[in-house]
Amino acid sequence: MAAACGDDGSADADIRLPDGGGEGIERLTIDVPFFHPEGIDRASDGSFYVSSFATGALARIAPGRDTASILLAPGTLAGGGVGVRVVGDSLWACAASFMGDPPSALREVDLRTGEVVRTFELPGGGFCNDLDAGPDGAIYVTDSFGGRVLRLAPGGATLETWASDERWLPGPAFPLSLNGIAVRDARAVYVGRMDDGTLIRIGISPGGDAGESVVVFEGGRAFGFDGMRWRDANRLVAVTGRTVSMLTDAGEDVWSIETVDDSLDEPATLTIVGDDAWVTEARFSVLFDGDASTVAEPPFHVVRVPLPR
Repeated sequence: MAAACGDDGSADADIRLPDGGGEGIERLTIDVPFFHPEGIDRASDGSFYVSSFATGALARIAPGRDTASILLAPGTLAGGGVGVRVVGDSLWACAASFMGDPPSALREVDLRTGEVVRTFELPGGGFCNDLDAGPDGAIYVTDSFGGRVLRLAPGGATLETWASDERWLPGPAFPLSLNGIAVRDARAVYVGRMDDGTLIRIGISPGGDAGESVVVFEGGRAFGFDGMRWRDANRLVAVTGRTVSMLTDAGEDVWSIETVDDSLDEPATLTIVGDDAWVTEARFSVLFDGDASTVAEPPFHVVRVPLPR
């Protein structure tokens, strides 16, 4: 069923839970035109929040319900919603912009009211792509255009460049570099490059400053890293191209990679709930094929992918 739009541009999305339980993949279905789900996270009450890259809307899938509403109307997350992260009663979202108008920004949404309460533009412009929260409450953001990681300190008023390197700038073959980001603990942040498939560890000093950066893994799948989250202390689950992969740190920066699922329809990001990854199928190839007459017909899906134990 098509979404029913209200006067404010919001919509009720039809989210269908699969019949039965059993083994294998289960899907949540978002029957909203042009949604193209990108970022996803889950709140402590069991609600899923999914951003729309194509419209800048944000959907909420309530626990125990078979329908969901558009919490933020199209355009609220600038040109497109990208990474999202729930921290307490706040949802942090990257509101991206390819053309710079409106500027790409980090936005905080109060989940109790559904309102955007704070906006932090990227200093000097850029492309806010993905984000994660540190144990101290700091928010770390990747700028895919500028080859840098920005940080919003706990209680801070502005995003500041935390780590940057000219070698992290996009190359000529692909316009985006740094993408997925996952804070491992109070000592290190891991960032994946979309353009060349490398994984970078950036140390965190006791005072919160960026420490040494080291490439710990090379050879990511085609199109490199998109969204990623820690499975446990030593295993990182990531979207690598069109594959969900798990990378394992065997110690001393010796990493291995294994395929978890390669059957999804153009996955983008994920969140981990228990022993499962919930992965958005963004279907970006239709969006970026240069032909305005072709569209990805709804429904769109969020897919449950069981993880190795």
